[in-house]
Amino acid sequence: MGINFQLYRHGERTPVSTYPNDPYQEDAWPNGFKQLTKVTLLLFRFNFDFACQMGINDFFTITKGCQQQYELGRYLRQRYNGFLDESYNASQIYVRSTDYDRTLASAACHLSGLYPPTGEQVWNSEIQWQPIPVHTVSTHDDYLLKVGHECPAFDPMFKEANDDFVNNLYKEYEAFLEYVKNATGVKQMNAASLKRIATALRLEKNAGFALPEWTRKVWIDPNDGEEKTAFHIVQKLNVPLTTSLSYLPEQSRIHSGHLVGTIVNNMKLKVADQTTTPTKMFMYSAHDATLVSLMNALNISDGNVPPFAACLFIELHTTSIGSYAVRIVYLTDVSKEPVVLSIPQCSSWCPLEKFQKLVHNVAYYNDEQRSTECSLQ
Repeated sequence: MGINFQLYRHGERTPVSTYPNDPYQEDAWPNGFKQLTKVTLLLFRFNFDFACQMGINDFFTITKGCQQQYELGRYLRQRYNGFLDESYNASQIYVRSTDYDRTLASAACHLSGLYPPTGEQVWNSEIQWQPIPVHTVSTHDDYLLKVGHECPAFDPMFKEANDDFVNNLYKEYEAFLEYVKNATGVKQMNAASLKRIATALRLEKNAGFALPEWTRKVWIDPNDGEEKTAFHIVQKLNVPLTTSLSYLPEQSRIHSGHLVGTIVNNMKLKVADQTTTPTKMFMYSAHDATLVSLMNALNISDGNVPPFAACLFIELHTTSIGSYAVRIVYLTDVSKEPVVLSIPQCSSWCPLEKFQKLVHNVAYYNDEQRSTECSLQ
C-alpha cells in the first residue's frame, strides 16, 4: 500500500436541537446537545420497563458515540497492522477534523483505539491513552470537510432543485404533515423542521426514551398503501439535502471538490516520491453530509445516509507490475465485512491514471477554482 485516506462520520451524538413540544429537551441529556452520547442510565431513567426487558448485562453494553469510534480505531489497527507502525509516529499520519465538539471528540476516541501507548510512549502506567494531535480550522474556512458553504453562482439552482424534490416527496402527505406540525408545535413544516423532528426522535429511541404517544399512531402510507407508525413515516420523509441534489454534478464539485482534489494531489505526490508528511495516512473526522457528498462525487453512493462511525477508505496500492491502483472500501459496522466499491467505468482496482480522469470534473485543485466558479471573487 502506498498511501491511505479515511473519512468517517462521528460517533453517535445527542440531538443538535429538537422541536418545541418534545418532552426531552436539552436537560434530558447528561452532556447536553451536539455531543457524543455516552453509556449512561438513560434507559433506566426514562423507560424502566424497557431496561428491565433488556436485562442488566445488555443494558450496560449499549454502544455509544466514543465507544463506536474507539472500536473503529481498533479495527483500523488490525486492518493496517504492518503498514502503520504499532507505536504512534507523527510522520506517518495526519488527522483533520471539522471544528465541532462531536467530530473532535470522535477523532480523540478513534485514535485511542488505533494507538494505545506502548513502550516509551506509556507516560502513565495507569492510563492506557496518549495525546495525539488533531488539526482543525474554523467552520467558516473549512472547505475541505464542511459541506454547505455559500456559492452564489449555484445556490439558487440548488435551492430550486431541492424545493422541487421536497415538494414532490411531500405532496401526498399533506394531512400527515399537518398532524406532525400540530403534535410537535413547530411553526412551519418544511425539510429543516422535519429533519430536526426525525433526528431527535431517532436519537431518543436509540437511547431508550419512551417516545410520545403521537409517534405511535398508525397511518396508511399514501406512497405504498402500507400501515406505518408516524415515527416511521417521519423517518422516511427525512431526506438530506446532499441526497436530494445527488444527480447534479455541480453539487458534488461545490461540496466535495476540495476533498477530491486534495486526495488526488496527495496521491500524485506519493507516486512522484515527493511526499513529505504524512507518509502513510490522512484521517478525516467529519459528518454524514461529508461522506454523502464525497460518495456522490465518486458516483458510489447507495442513496442511504451513512450510520454513525461509518468509514470510507480510499487506498493507493502498488501493483505487482509496478503501477498504481486505487481501491475504495466502505465500512458501516466493525462487526461486519466492509464492502468494496467500484467507480463506474472502472474496476475495484482502478488504475490511478484512470481514477484521476474519472474524478477530474468533480475536483478542485486549488482554492481559486472554487472561488471563481462560485463568483466569490
